[in-house]
Amino acid sequence: VRVIPYGANLDSPPPRDGVINKSISKPLSILFLAKEWDRKGGPVAVEALQSLLGRGIAAELVICGLKPPKRYRQPNVRYYEYLDKSKKKDRERLENIIRKAHLLLLPTRADCSPTVLCEANAYGLPVFSTMVGGIPSIVENGKNGYLLPLEATGKDFADIIAEYVQNKEHYARFNMGARNQYETTLNWDTWGHKTREAVKQVVGI
Repeated sequence: VRVIPYGANLDSPPPRDGVINKSISKPLSILFLAKEWDRKGGPVAVEALQSLLGRGIAAELVICGLKPPKRYRQPNVRYYEYLDKSKKKDRERLENIIRKAHLLLLPTRADCSPTVLCEANAYGLPVFSTMVGGIPSIVENGKNGYLLPLEATGKDFADIIAEYVQNKEHYARFNMGARNQYETTLNWDTWGHKTREAVKQVVGI
């Protein structure tokens, strides 16, 4: 059995110089990028935001891809409904949103291998998610983000985000690690090369 991670679906990946050496500014911009609210862990993401705010950490949750239920629309929550990457205006807006974010939070309840995680790495965004499906093949704890168990609460995510992101050295390591992971693993050229080599080994050529 061979596991070959997917690549980021980006026609024009951002240049390396434009996404590394990123520093945390206020407020901490937490990106939640998904089309489904409950399955992708939207309520947990909002709980994490509330926990960070309760500690005096200036933060905002930027939801992109859907309109959250009314009870979750709070002063520190901004949302953009579905943006179509095939449309130039939507694609440029999405790219701008990702560039301004400091990290991706996706406490998904059930998933396979979300391509959005690969795209976040291309932009140098550390990923905070859950240990479900194929996600552990994309995110390595302490390298390009951090994964928590499925039963983790919003407070648990806030704990790990506060620990790793508020420390400049930790964040710089995550930022660089995410981009490196994209360049070495989470891209379609690498996927094609590894798949070709695997096929050659199996058929004996």
